[in-house]
Amino acid sequence: MPNAQPRTLALALVCAVFHISCTSQKRVANDHDHNVTPLARQYAEGETTRYIMTGSNQGREHTFNYTAHAEGIVKRDANGRFIEEFRWTELSFGGQKIPLDESSLNFRQHLSLDPNVDMTPPDITGINPMLIGPVFDLMTFYVDLHPSLHQGRLKQVGDRTHVAHGQPNSWADGTNVIIGQDCIDFDLTLQRMDEGVAVLNVRHVPPAETSIELPAKWMHERVNPESPNNWVQVQRAAADKSNSGAQVVAAAGHETFDVVLEIERPSGRIIKATMDNPVDVVQRHCDQSLNECGEPVKYRIRRQIELKRAP
Repeated sequence: MPNAQPRTLALALVCAVFHISCTSQKRVANDHDHNVTPLARQYAEGETTRYIMTGSNQGREHTFNYTAHAEGIVKRDANGRFIEEFRWTELSFGGQKIPLDESSLNFRQHLSLDPNVDMTPPDITGINPMLIGPVFDLMTFYVDLHPSLHQGRLKQVGDRTHVAHGQPNSWADGTNVIIGQDCIDFDLTLQRMDEGVAVLNVRHVPPAETSIELPAKWMHERVNPESPNNWVQVQRAAADKSNSGAQVVAAAGHETFDVVLEIERPSGRIIKATMDNPVDVVQRHCDQSLNECGEPVKYRIRRQIELKRAP
């Protein structure tokens, strides 16, 4: 998003995924359905997994890159359900290693592919802000694979399910970002499956009708002719944040993102995951009414994330 840190977009995306998978869908019907699903996670208490995540956020003016290392161990929660407790051990931002303070090193992130566990966004209070993007990007991958999203419907290669959501998700802070919303639906396809690996594609796509707030007529003009705009942001112009009568930077756009997950069978562990998140944007400098605006500028924001299991 224009002039925004990558962590902000990561938070908005995972909130959208979290809402649909953990609150809007029923869980897998029963243990039998769960067991015959080739994407099922077979947990073993004490099992450890290490991941290396790399991310790139390419905007109009800046590109942000990070590398982060995470280590997870399988435990049981207070109710006896399986969870994976991750800690973050290394972080580099823009090619420079970032020392993690005590709060960041002590931070523990709980994720799970147990169908009886509803994941919730973690408490990130006190951690290094540069770690927030990796934390929520990792959660996005886990939520996209969570049984409550695919509902046991993906059993054979080529099986596909569409999950309608379409509700607006907001990252507005009311101070700098006055409006910040997107809305998405989900298309899931089991692309490949053999003795050792299953490949799942989760496409986050615009709904047939947008539900976001588009306060100016020009924002309704489609950036992509195939579907309505599903992304909007209005923020105060950088030089005038303290001036209530300042101009704003207003933008509307078309957002999708594709997640591809390579899953080890029969354990159900993630071997590799990628995310490609482009947003095609038309942006204008406007007055507060958003009706008196300068010439439009078109550009693309693109986030690309890769997760790999480490030895």
